[in-house]
Amino acid sequence: VVFRLRTLSQSQSDALDAVLTAFPGPEASSRAFEHFATTEKKWVLEICDFGTGGLGGPTRADQLPGPGESTDFVDFMRNVGTRRDTYQGGGSYGYGKTSLYLSSACSTILVDSQTTNKGTDVRRFMGCHLGSAFSAPSDSGEPIKYTGRHWWGTPGDNEEYVDPVEGSEAEVIAECLGFLQRGPEERGTSIMILDPLFMGFEDTDPRVTAGLIAETLLWFFWPRLLGTQHSAPSLNLAVEFEGEEVSIP
Repeated sequence: VVFRLRTLSQSQSDALDAVLTAFPGPEASSRAFEHFATTEKKWVLEICDFGTGGLGGPTRADQLPGPGESTDFVDFMRNVGTRRDTYQGGGSYGYGKTSLYLSSACSTILVDSQTTNKGTDVRRFMGCHLGSAFSAPSDSGEPIKYTGRHWWGTPGDNEEYVDPVEGSEAEVIAECLGFLQRGPEERGTSIMILDPLFMGFEDTDPRVTAGLIAETLLWFFWPRLLGTQHSAPSLNLAVEFEGEEVSIP
């Protein structure tokens, strides 16, 4: 797992503008996006895992998975909370993934995942915003209530919903945004948190913040970083600040 605290280059910022083609509906969401879009230094925090399965399975919550097929994509990108059927597995109510949105000043994450679907390797890219519910007039003038969730990807059937961008196009988008490169055999998921909230504090020193991330990882995950005479460590961690590795004892 690699944690990357960095600023977007000009070309990466331009690529981000091309991805986020429309701001979410609520006024508060639009203001937060406009603030981030006009910021000279655009900070992002990435959490990237390798050696996992990625966000596989169907891409829509109304699609039934095949026998033994993963529902990771739907569970992470579509559903807020899902009861787990994994023995001693964590997670049910969505607190963990909600914390990703709460860490973003504009409540938005971008997700790049190398995974499988129906036994075939697939690359997926999608953005998601978690905002407040709001109402807006329909084409007929009648108000419609929306949940406040907003996705960026590619139009689905009849443009009634948003699907993830897949294949080589997803790979190009991820590369343009500066995500860590990964091939078909390097399965896993990279999550980019836009405008990390803690970077907005007046006394925030970005380099110190990167060190605090490393310290926090040690506090909570040190048992998994230790090998034994029978097994290697079950987790390898790395922290980067502006492309430079931060030392983890």
